[in-house]
Amino acid sequence: MLAEGEMDVSNQGGKVLLENKKPLYALKSFLNKQIYVKLKNDLSYVGILDKFDLQMNLIILNTTEYERNKTVRNLGKVIIRGNNILYVALAEKIGLEQRGT
Repeated sequence: MLAEGEMDVSNQGGKVLLENKKPLYALKSFLNKQIYVKLKNDLSYVGILDKFDLQMNLIILNTTEYERNKTVRNLGKVIIRGNNILYVALAEKIGLEQRGT
């Protein structure tokens, strides 16, 4: 059982203390919710946040890829390397929810 302030970021038993880790705490609150991820290369993704780790690497499900706000393609599971991320937000906060999810 995980203590308060700890979470299993790998779903394999690894415990991480989240105290004073505000970006990670925000990601924890985004788990199983639809998020918008903007990358440094003008690509963006909307999908359900499944998992993340300390480097902010993300696994997103039911993902749609966008380039300059135009849909490029629908994807399934996507893994995004944390150092490519510009920012992450809840999709509902920026009005980009996917239809039918």
